[in-house]
Amino acid sequence: MRTHIHARRTFDRALRTPSPSLHDRLWPLYLKWAEGKGGETLVKVYRRYLAVDPSTTERYTSILLSDENPSPRPLEPAKLFLSLARRTAYGEQSPYQLLCDWIEEVKKYAENVGLDADEADEAAAQRKEEEKKAEEQKKEQEQPAGVNGKLIRFAGPPTVDSAKAPPPYDEDKDPRSLRKLDIEKIVKQDGLAIYKDQAGRLWSGLATYWTKRAEFDRAKATFEAGLADVVTVRDFTQIFDAYAEYSETLISGLMHMISNAEPDDEDAAETEKDLDQQMKELIDRRPFLVNEALLRRNPNDVQEWEKRVTLYGENDEKASTIRNCKATANYYMLYVNFARFYEEGGASKTAAPDMESARKVLEKATKVSFKTVDDLAEIWCEWAEMELRNENYDEAIHVMQRAAAVPKNTKINYHDPSLPVQARLFKSLKLWSFYADLEESIGDVETTKAVYDKILELRIANAQIIVNYAGFLEENKYFEESLKVYERGVELFTYPVAFEIWNIYLAKFVKRYGGKKLERARDLFEQALEQCPQKHCKPLFLMYAQLEEEHGLAKRSMSILDRACQAVADEDKFEMYTVYIAKATANFGLPATRPIYEKAIEVLPNRQTAHVLAALSSRQGGAQEIESEHKGASDPMAAMEREALGTKGPSFVPSKDRTTIQQAEEAPQGNADEIQIDDEDL
Repeated sequence: MRTHIHARRTFDRALRTPSPSLHDRLWPLYLKWAEGKGGETLVKVYRRYLAVDPSTTERYTSILLSDENPSPRPLEPAKLFLSLARRTAYGEQSPYQLLCDWIEEVKKYAENVGLDADEADEAAAQRKEEEKKAEEQKKEQEQPAGVNGKLIRFAGPPTVDSAKAPPPYDEDKDPRSLRKLDIEKIVKQDGLAIYKDQAGRLWSGLATYWTKRAEFDRAKATFEAGLADVVTVRDFTQIFDAYAEYSETLISGLMHMISNAEPDDEDAAETEKDLDQQMKELIDRRPFLVNEALLRRNPNDVQEWEKRVTLYGENDEKASTIRNCKATANYYMLYVNFARFYEEGGASKTAAPDMESARKVLEKATKVSFKTVDDLAEIWCEWAEMELRNENYDEAIHVMQRAAAVPKNTKINYHDPSLPVQARLFKSLKLWSFYADLEESIGDVETTKAVYDKILELRIANAQIIVNYAGFLEENKYFEESLKVYERGVELFTYPVAFEIWNIYLAKFVKRYGGKKLERARDLFEQALEQCPQKHCKPLFLMYAQLEEEHGLAKRSMSILDRACQAVADEDKFEMYTVYIAKATANFGLPATRPIYEKAIEVLPNRQTAHVLAALSSRQGGAQEIESEHKGASDPMAAMEREALGTKGPSFVPSKDRTTIQQAEEAPQGNADEIQIDDEDL
């Protein structure tokens, strides 16, 4: 005994004598000696060292909790872990892992570390009283000077330098204190308040702690509180799985107790029935609890509200808690489905349709401040479709007339978010498109024309509206009016949208009139090409040239193709020259293509010039062969040679006739259109 006391005193003198820089050499020897001694010596030596360097806390706690320790001290390691976790919460390493280790230790030594349920409730009530008093004192300090005759401090409130002020004493972190820990308070304060993304594991750990203490009602209440608090599916799944496992364990334990009871024990049978019912209710509640968790995360989630309505069936679930400006997509579908609920006869779909209630729901929906105008337009369209499903055609038309009512002031910016969606609804193209389709289906021609004209008047039409309107008029034999619609369309839009309308317009015009109104067709093509960009003008030029070739003059068709070769984009010029050469060959023969080839060689890039030269050489080779055959046929010496060789050839042609043939071959070969009298000559 004296030897140990002498050694301890020697280590103490050694730590007091040298400078602090040499303590690193002494402390390892001192700690090793204390571990060998054990008992109170080990505890006191390690406490002294941890006050200087807490890095060995984990080793110290492992020694205290080891199986070789004859007197384990679980309370002190728990407080050390908690102290270390709270210090590392401000930036050091692995604070959450330390807290998890602390929870695992608490669950292992639940009886020795934490307070029971009654003591925890008393501590919670005491904390509430202290918080209430603190709030009252704070309110008193915030009152103006001179209230209730209190003195005034002119120098201001007393100040304390927070950098030099010592931290307040916390008994939960003092390993020398024998007071047990309030586990519930610590988990909520140091765990759930900081690590909100790990709520599932923390709630499950707290409930398991109460289970270890045999506080089953408190454990169940903890599980329920966790399920009502989490906002993610992952945390919910962790808590629910732990809750289900806890329930199964509890049921199996009680079933074992019941099996040992007397067979005629009615209480045992009733208890068994109640436990089975509780487990079944828990499983059935899962989709409802998941839905509640997701709605806590985002109470404006429209899809989850729709699932909630489906889950609860005929129970009334209101969507008024959704904030319109923060609602997720398809907010309007809540009202639509609600109205459809009445239309289809309730959840069971066996009751009579309640159309009046459905109309009231949709009427209320039209006054809601939706995020976008399209959502409000969908409400009106769905209302009209509901009336159509129930064969109330006049009511459907009346609904759309109400929705499409145009105010006196039409100079309203459709995209102005400061205006309510109801004030901007009359400029909704979705609403007007549905209205036009409805009139086409069940209305007459005049009402349909009025709707389309109103769309054009409001200047909200797109290219599809123009095409639909013109197609509708054409189906009803209003051909000239359909062409006028195309003209209005090209005035409303610029390129590239106008190109699509011009393309359809010109094709319809040429198909209907052909060459009957040739001058008008020419004027239309010139108007279309006047401001047409390079990348869009090629189809128009080809259509224009084909019109002249079929109904006009071949010479004019060639001039149009020549213009096209200069006007189209660079990537289209090679194809345009190819068409130009083919048309020139068909109409005027090979000699007329040579200047076109020369122009193409000058304009086209080198990689395309090679193809042009190859085509030109092949055409020239063919022309030379034809020319040599003609010359051979007119030479008498060549005829004699062929006769001597036994070959047949063309007979001798007199020089006068030969000249006539050569002139006919060299003359350009025009078509019959060239002999027509031009309009300008008249």
